Amino acid sequence: MKGIWNKITTLFFIFALFGLNSCEKDDNAKEWGNAKIYMPQAAMLDKGLSHDYPVPLKVTKNYGIDSTTNLLHVYLGVYRSGLQPLQSYSVQIYVDAAATNDALSGIDEGVALPSDVYSLPDEAVVPDNERETGFDLIVDLNKLTEKYISYATKKIVLVVGISNPSKYVLNEALCKTTVIIDGAFFLPALQ
Repeated sequence: MKGIWNKITTLFFIFALFGLNSCEKDDNAKEWGNAKIYMPQAAMLDKGLSHDYPVPLKVTKNYGIDSTTNLLHVYLGVYRSGLQPLQSYSVQIYVDAAATNDALSGIDEGVALPSDVYSLPDEAVVPDNERETGFDLIVDLNKLTEKYISYATKKIVLVVGISNPSKYVLNEALCKTTVIIDGAFFLPALQ
């Protein structure tokens, strides 16, 4: 009887060793997917079909106004997909004038946001262990009101893009966002 127990115990340990040897990472811990950088705002309205980003957006607040300076801050950002380790990266931020002009052709009462009333950072940097970062398109509402009061009845358009990632690749389909500011919401009504 003792010989049978020794054989059973030996077989148990052999199967246990095989079981431990076959263990792998859980699928949810594996690195999968492509690490691509994109602008989440480009897909916010209609899952990226148009890249339109209305300000204000009905489903969430996508802007802030500094009550002291009357500066409109339109919230934008970059995001990195995939499950690879989160390493620091940066992208350049730019305005695409040609895409802005193209967008205006499809927007009733659309006008381009004048370059003398807004500012954007040149670069967005995402630190290690982070997937995303935000940046603001800042619009001087005082200047807009003083110099472009007729824009109070318009849709004010600017296409903002990201380029030249320091690491990873861009999701080309979502690397530009068409910001569409509702002039009637932010500017005083015409008298």
